[in-house]
Amino acid sequence: MKGLTGSVLRSIETLTEDARTFKPLMVPDITFADVPCSGLGTLSRKPDIKWKKEVEDIPALVTLQREILENAASFTRPGGVIVYSTCTIEPDENYENIEWFLEEYPEFELDRAEKYLHKDVCQDGYMITFPHIHNCSGAFAARLVKKG
Repeated sequence: MKGLTGSVLRSIETLTEDARTFKPLMVPDITFADVPCSGLGTLSRKPDIKWKKEVEDIPALVTLQREILENAASFTRPGGVIVYSTCTIEPDENYENIEWFLEEYPEFELDRAEKYLHKDVCQDGYMITFPHIHNCSGAFAARLVKKG
């Protein structure tokens, strides 16, 4: 894999596994949970989504997203990080999932996005973009750190 400087990155390993049950052989410093979602933040680029998704689909997606978060929590070491992201603007797939997670897993805390990103894409500690405001796809991300 070529980096921006043209060097080869040897510290990244990619695998294809079920994110609900995957157990890494070595505990990672950071787990990126770019979860399956409704994709409603990408309607301007993928207008066919509005014919393929139903409101009834979202609860099943939320369940899947939470299962992935729970699994990631099971192998995150103290001081380790989970970065949760979606390409949707649906609250139940975004900050409501994170609020649920932090309540269920009090050993984790939100590492506020404002520490890393421009304030224009930050809201309540999360990275959030909206097509009509930011002139890009709608997206969400939260950085969760395991205390200790």
